[in-house]
Amino acid sequence: MTAAVAAWPDALDHVADVAAAWLALAREHARQGRWEETLRAAHVGARVMASQNRRLAWPALEDLLQEAAAALVPAVPATPAAPAAPARPGADPVGPACLHVLTEALEAGGHSAMAWRWIRLDAVHPVQHAALLSHDTPVPAALAEAVQRRGGQVHRPPPGSGLVEQARWLRTLADALAQRVVLHVDVADVVAATAFGMPGGPPVMLVNHAAHLHATGVRSADAVLDCRGSWLEQTWPALHSGARRHATVAIPLQEVPLPPAAT
Repeated sequence: MTAAVAAWPDALDHVADVAAAWLALAREHARQGRWEETLRAAHVGARVMASQNRRLAWPALEDLLQEAAAALVPAVPATPAAPAAPARPGADPVGPACLHVLTEALEAGGHSAMAWRWIRLDAVHPVQHAALLSHDTPVPAALAEAVQRRGGQVHRPPPGSGLVEQARWLRTLADALAQRVVLHVDVADVVAATAFGMPGGPPVMLVNHAAHLHATGVRSADAVLDCRGSWLEQTWPALHSGARRHATVAIPLQEVPLPPAAT
């Protein structure tokens, strides 16, 4: 065993200790009712914890985020499974809507592309909306086009809003628009976990796009969606992440025209 390999346990212990220190700070802020500071410290702790892959579940963090949700986000009745959404003026009646939530959307690759392909192909929810929690990047043209074609809109929280305001905004948006919510969020995101940490509202599905890392907000989701088909991926959410239920969904792929056959 090399010295570098032998040092791995100590390095992982150090990561856990740093994350625990941030969680302790978040708890102290929560005790004093400083919820914005609570969520910011919790986010840093979650980001540190996501830098290792030895520990996939962090019940103490999930407990704190649900405490924040109880303090910040009012409970609402469960959203009916598929009521008809009100028609837009001059438009044909539309059916149930799905809200896709992204921490940020990039021009290519990863779960951003998965989100807009899902929006294009979803045959269950005629209307598709997207919510972007970050103001740092422009809306990719592919995402804007996909949402527009499905009769929805791309929504963003108020400029300059903090994490508490974003969580309240997201919960209100989901309750007003959606019969289902799909989270394509960063593994350290605390906004969605807080927004959906209280009972009621539309069902929430969390895309498990980084199954080998610690993910925040598993307990706030009604289901975790695996997307690789690995039996390990199907086992980890139940055994290590505290997921209440999970399912496997196919990654939607973009059709590429085949070149003409050679003559």
